[in-house]
Amino acid sequence: MSMFEWMTTTLGGVTAVLGLGSLIFVGIQVRQSAIETRNAALAEEAERIRERKRDTLAAISATVKYRQEMKSVLPWNDRDAGTVRVFLAEAENDDKARHAVRAYLDYMEMLAVGVNEDVLDISTLARMQGGRIVAIATNYADYIDRRRRELKSPTLYSELTTLAGEISRIRRIPDLPGSANVGQSPTRRAADPSPGAGP
Repeated sequence: MSMFEWMTTTLGGVTAVLGLGSLIFVGIQVRQSAIETRNAALAEEAERIRERKRDTLAAISATVKYRQEMKSVLPWNDRDAGTVRVFLAEAENDDKARHAVRAYLDYMEMLAVGVNEDVLDISTLARMQGGRIVAIATNYADYIDRRRRELKSPTLYSELTTLAGEISRIRRIPDLPGSANVGQSPTRRAADPSPGAGP
């Protein structure tokens, strides 16, 4: 082997080693970049979850304040089915009470949309106001069904009833008598042939 051949072979080997080293270095950099990107995405998602929880707590606080303001018109205990039933019957002849019921259910529907659209956190809401939301959907169910028929709007307050169903599942609350429609969207009710499923 001549000196020229030896130098060419050696230079080729050094070039190959440098090329391999460069590829390894680039591979490490790409891997490190992927790890940093994944960690940044995880941190961003964790911050988004914290923001949703903060927004949910603010919405709950606003809801409590709203309930306080409506205390003189609406029954205070949404969990008392008898009190709600009597109130709704009396509200039929009282414009102020009728308006308050609609405003209250509209407000709760708006809150439910926030949760159902993943703007607000359902687990936080379920822990703090879940029982009240399920009680509203259950105890106002007859009123909601009647309004749906009157307005020919089968999806009226469906965000609220869907949310109540999700909270019931999260909290493992069994269906209460008369609440077969609670938590099921109209499409889901129509597709569910199980006993107790609504129309």
